Amino acid sequence: MPYAYVNGKAINPPYSPHTQGSGYDFHGSVNRYQFIGGSAGTIATGNKLTFYWFIKGSKPNAAADRYITCQVPTPGGA
Repeated sequence: MPYAYVNGKAINPPYSPHTQGSGYDFHGSVNRYQFIGGSAGTIATGNKLTFYWFIKGSKPNAAADRYITCQVPTPGGA
């Protein structure tokens, strides 16, 4: 995961690059984060999180990039 953002501001991505099969379940906490070159923060209601991946395929020249943006809901509201 080369890029991650909270409310449009870059943070240190929660995952380092690694190789896994297509069925792998990526898991981990993003409750706390570190802004690149700055302070730390904690995920809060209303925050918008964006995760960006670069995915390499097993065949030559097979690759894609994908991203998702989601907003943290009110506790019990999702």
